[in-house]
Amino acid sequence: MGNMVKSFKVLTPELQVHAGGKGGMLVKIYQGGYPVPDGFAVRSFGLSEDSAQASFTGEFESVLNVGTDKDIKKAIDAVISEVIL
Repeated sequence: MGNMVKSFKVLTPELQVHAGGKGGMLVKIYQGGYPVPDGFAVRSFGLSEDSAQASFTGEFESVLNVGTDKDIKKAIDAVISEVIL
């Protein structure tokens, strides 16, 4: 799992698509020098999550203010448990 975690500092444009719309934009403004706290995306994703006809943004779990390795594991478990239900 460690190679899947990329901070805003190092996420390349090619990988930004995996960060989602919000995460990708945070990366762009962070790397552009705007005052955004460093971070990384823990997210659920469905291939047809959003389309021109419908948006399902916010349908799945969001976990904020995750600071430790233990909290990251809990956040991942929380997101996964929402997707499985």
